[in-house]
Amino acid sequence: MEKEGFRVRRASLKDMAVLAYQRREMFSDMGIFTRKEAKSGDKAYLKFVKEKMKQGKYFGFLIENGEGKVVSGGCLWLKELQPKPLAKKKEAPYLLAVHTERKYRGQGLASRIVKEAIKWARKHGYPRVELHASDQGAGVYERLGFKRTNEMRYEIKKKKF
Repeated sequence: MEKEGFRVRRASLKDMAVLAYQRREMFSDMGIFTRKEAKSGDKAYLKFVKEKMKQGKYFGFLIENGEGKVVSGGCLWLKELQPKPLAKKKEAPYLLAVHTERKYRGQGLASRIVKEAIKWARKHGYPRVELHASDQGAGVYERLGFKRTNEMRYEIKKKKF
C-alpha cells in the first residue's frame, strides 16, 4: 500500500485524536462550523467512534507521509438500515470525515482513501458505499463513479405550518 512516499493504514483506537481532528477540519473547511464549534462535538463523536470500532462497525483509513505523519484520512461506518424486501444486508457502508491536509491536496490522497473504503466494502459483500459530499469534495467522488441520489431534507424551525 505504499506509493510515492505515502502509506495507507487502518486506524485503531490509538488514532482517536487524529480522527477527531480530521473531522473538525473537514467541518471547518466546508464552512459548516468554526474550529471551536466543531471541537465542541469531539466528546460525543469519540464516544460514538470508540463504541462502533469495538463493535466492528467503524473503520478509519489513514495515509501517512514519509515521516509517518497522518496527512489524509476518512472513515467508513456501517450504518444500520431499515428492513427492505430482498435486502441481504442490514447495514450500508457510509463514508464520512474525509480530510486531507492543505499541503497535500491535489495528489490523489482523498481518492486513495475512497478507493480503500470501496475495496473494503466490496471484499465484505456490500453492494454500494454511501456518503454526503461537500461541494469541495464532490469532484473526487464523481470521478470515482459516485452518483447523486434524491435525498431531501427539511429544516425544522419554530415557524408552524
